[in-house]
Amino acid sequence: MLIDDDSGVGIFKIHEICEKVGVKATFAVVPALLDSLRCDSLRVWHREGYGIALHGYNHGRWKEWTSDEIVDDIKRSILFLEKCGIASANQINMVVTPGSNNTYAIRKAVCSQKKKMVMGAAIVNPDTSTFQWGRMFITKKTDLNQAGIILDRAKAERGFVIFGTHSSNPNEFSAEKTEAILRMALKKGFILYQ
Repeated sequence: MLIDDDSGVGIFKIHEICEKVGVKATFAVVPALLDSLRCDSLRVWHREGYGIALHGYNHGRWKEWTSDEIVDDIKRSILFLEKCGIASANQINMVVTPGSNNTYAIRKAVCSQKKKMVMGAAIVNPDTSTFQWGRMFITKKTDLNQAGIILDRAKAERGFVIFGTHSSNPNEFSAEKTEAILRMALKKGFILYQ
């Protein structure tokens, strides 16, 4: 799985890469950052099979919030996405924690909303029924050989890998490495899904 964070202008590059490679990404959306062009694009792409995940209404500092404040933020995000016609509450099953934070209050809030929680720990995930999933970020510094080793390990363990990108951060994002890793995963027999 590929999850792109923050729903900035980089979503257009991720969409371009995905269309070229023949896979669908999931966009971790920050409603407060969306303009009408990105809302319209996400609405169309979601209908075409791209995934939508929550990433905090304002990408707030959830690690400092109470569980009730986080639940309110989740509900506010869902309401926004529904009003924009991007996705309904029952179509959104993932929450990508802002800042990859993982506290008891965050876990309690996400679990109470019956969502899966995606954070930043780089792991091979055991199965899709797990409440918390980790991911590996693809950046300019990503070692393609190391990514291949992780994919091989996931395949051997019958697990899966979630890759993360910050496509709207030009200091971090590498379109070339993102495309190369997606192609590598497909070549190794992985099915990329959202």
